Amino acid sequence: MYYAGFSLDDNKIIAINRYFEEQFQEELYNFCQNNIKDKKWRPGIAKAIASFTETYGIIMDEDVTLDALKQAEFRHRKNIEKTLQTFVPQLKTHNSKGFHRITA
Repeated sequence: MYYAGFSLDDNKIIAINRYFEEQFQEELYNFCQNNIKDKKWRPGIAKAIASFTETYGIIMDEDVTLDALKQAEFRHRKNIEKTLQTFVPQLKTHNSKGFHRITA
């Protein structure tokens, strides 16, 4: 039998799955960032995630759990913070006790 087009091996399928997973996590993170009122403590994360699932037609506890989405958002946020730390220059200030490192 002859197949026209292209084939997907296991590595390609894994790469496509990773891409969609990263896009989903980024969208979840951005949605939560835009919908959480108090950014300091993040108490509204559950409400923001519930709004996200409602907006995108995801059925909570059937398609995915709240804890799994919280964990995905947390991991993506920490990954972004880790990446941003590599781009923030380290500054040194001088006071009476010596030099202290601060971030800009």
